[in-house]
Amino acid sequence: DLIDAKAKLVNDKNDHIVDNVISTGEILEALEALRTSAGGHTACCASVLAEGDAAERDDIVFLEKLPLFT
Repeated sequence: DLIDAKAKLVNDKNDHIVDNVISTGEILEALEALRTSAGGHTACCASVLAEGDAAERDDIVFLEKLPLFT
């Protein structure tokens, strides 16, 4: 089926996940889970901006910390 065919394209590959803003990290977790289920490995998670607790993480790479206004 189509999903299996697409999964075979990324099987045993190292990929990077890039997002525009990382805040809670839930999207990264979901993408990494999907990636793992397809048989691949996430080599790096990167973002243009990180806000909140994401800016304190050491497992992502980002260009600038986005301040939170309360």
